[in-house]
Amino acid sequence: MSGASTLVAPKAAGASRSSAAQRQHRLYLPGRYGQLHLTITESANKATALPVICLPMSPRSGRDFDEFALALADRRRIIAPDVPGFGGSDPPPAPTSIEDYAAAILASLPHLSDRRQPLARFDVVGQHTGAAIAVAMARQAPARVRRIATIGIPLFSTEERDRLRDLYARPRPYFEDRTFVGNTWQRDVAAIDSGQPPERMLLRFTEIMRAGVRSHWGFKAVFDFDMRAALEQLPTPLLAIVLNENLGAASRAAAALVKKGEVVELSDLPGSALDFASGRLAEVCRRYFDQP
Repeated sequence: MSGASTLVAPKAAGASRSSAAQRQHRLYLPGRYGQLHLTITESANKATALPVICLPMSPRSGRDFDEFALALADRRRIIAPDVPGFGGSDPPPAPTSIEDYAAAILASLPHLSDRRQPLARFDVVGQHTGAAIAVAMARQAPARVRRIATIGIPLFSTEERDRLRDLYARPRPYFEDRTFVGNTWQRDVAAIDSGQPPERMLLRFTEIMRAGVRSHWGFKAVFDFDMRAALEQLPTPLLAIVLNENLGAASRAAAALVKKGEVVELSDLPGSALDFASGRLAEVCRRYFDQP
């Protein structure tokens, strides 16, 4: 194992979009558990770089990456699936594992391939639960996943994992606690003060609510996943984007476990940066994916 190197982050507050028109649309693919819902973002220009798969945190959806995708789609097709059971994707019959989530997404992606740009190989961006799924995808299909960029890696000690499992990997009290939904809104609406438009905030909230009684399934999968072993055996280059959040230190430690791990520090941004500083995050990923 080798220690992670550190990259210099761009200082610009955001990345400019391509001058060409971009198209964002949604569709369903056949999936292991029914249908897999995706948001596709692409430029009018011909794609000349590898596609990018974007995987969200739980219990959110691929719509988290809408603005990020528009900032990154100048030369790439950006594919943001909803993890099975979240957003618009059909759920597995019972709580499942990170490995199963990864396998389900990998199994659906070939249905999206076309003559213009086959999905034989791609880069992946993952946030929190999405980072764990990205690592599992790379281990299952190392020839298909070229690079991984992460925004918060859920690497925990045994004690931390047990404590967090008790807090998050349990059913949400939608029916037992009549204040639960309102409290969830009050907690998330604070992001508006960080520059999040109200319409975008409402979309984020409704996507969280769509998971319903499955809201905790992603957390359970993360806490059951042996992230340390997966990172130590990871053959794929990985970039850890470190924000000012509770997974900041874990992300640095995780990158140090990867043979080809790198770190970029964006500690001036909070964990909600994807909501209001997506252009800056997209520029970091662009630079990383553009490396030879």
